[in-house]
Amino acid sequence: MVFAILPFIIIAPPLVYVLLSLWCGWSYFDRKKEVAKTLPPVTILKPVKGMDAESFANFASFCTQDYPCFQMVFAVASASDPVVPVVKRLMSEFPAIDMELVVDERIYGPNYKVCNLINAFPRAKHDIIIVCDSDIRVGKNYLKEACSSFSDPQVGLVTSLYRTTGVMGAASAIEAMALPPRWCRM
Repeated sequence: MVFAILPFIIIAPPLVYVLLSLWCGWSYFDRKKEVAKTLPPVTILKPVKGMDAESFANFASFCTQDYPCFQMVFAVASASDPVVPVVKRLMSEFPAIDMELVVDERIYGPNYKVCNLINAFPRAKHDIIIVCDSDIRVGKNYLKEACSSFSDPQVGLVTSLYRTTGVMGAASAIEAMALPPRWCRM
């Protein structure tokens, strides 16, 4: 008897997971996108180290946002990092954007990305902070879509889907399938 139902017991958890994932995905993409009438000022913190494949284009996508007030703070641990000239070029090509480069070698623990964020945080001018890696490229309405959820006073955290076009194998394909939640009610 046990051997007859064993295959069903084994496949039940992954089947439930798949069904739940499909339901969550359907719910996410079926929602109506609402853009708030008042958009809060935002600070974007970008911990950077070294060069990504398309660093300048990725950074520039944030500079072309259709958003009323935002600041960008790049944080790097060394002035000799190859990304520093790219950030300086970005600052010269987009002088109207409130942008800053923080170079600080202080280490606070084993995670250097977190160290860069700690060094950049004191320069943040706005209450809403967006943290994103250097390999992220966004569309013109990214900030509007991400920040419009804050018009609901119960929302205290918003996260965005990470979509990639450069899947380079099984491991990155599995990582690309992850769907984090859109918002978190407090």
